[in-house]
Amino acid sequence: MILIWRGAGILVAPIAVVSFFGGIFLADALFGENIEGRVRALTSCWLAAALTLPLALLLRRPSTPPTGKPTDPEAMRYEPHDLFFVPLSFWPGLFFVFGIACYFGMASKGRL
Repeated sequence: MILIWRGAGILVAPIAVVSFFGGIFLADALFGENIEGRVRALTSCWLAAALTLPLALLLRRPSTPPTGKPTDPEAMRYEPHDLFFVPLSFWPGLFFVFGIACYFGMASKGRL
């Protein structure tokens, strides 16, 4: 599989992997070991969203302005950060929605 990223977008991939495995242990610790698989999936996805949100907010700051006026439009440039052509600021929302989709999708197929 090829990863396509720009800037710090590559950080979404290891955060997602750690969150998906860590979310299983977190769900077991919070809710007990006799929980449904869809709760584990929801916890994993929301953990990934919670970990990518601070990264997205931190990297959304404008880059260092070039020498010149502070009101210069060039001073408010943002460096691009994306993974698979999806901006880093969209990933927390995608993980959140994916968690809800997994939760209700697994319930509708009878995988409890």
